[in-house]
Amino acid sequence: MGFYIRFVLRHRLVVVLFFLLITAFFGRYLFQATISSSVGELFFSNNPDYERYLNKNSVYGGDSLIPSAY
Repeated sequence: MGFYIRFVLRHRLVVVLFFLLITAFFGRYLFQATISSSVGELFFSNNPDYERYLNKNSVYGGDSLIPSAY
């Protein structure tokens, strides 16, 4: 652990530039982020299968089931 701390303190500029580079690289994906209240829209909003699923739900009345037994 001491080696790591000494390395970071000796090479502050390199470490800061490294983390800025990593942040900029992964930050470009923020423009593709989706904010939604629905889990389905959040993860599957651009998926054609999800669009078909929503279409079938509107035609057949949903996917909720109520199991019952006598």
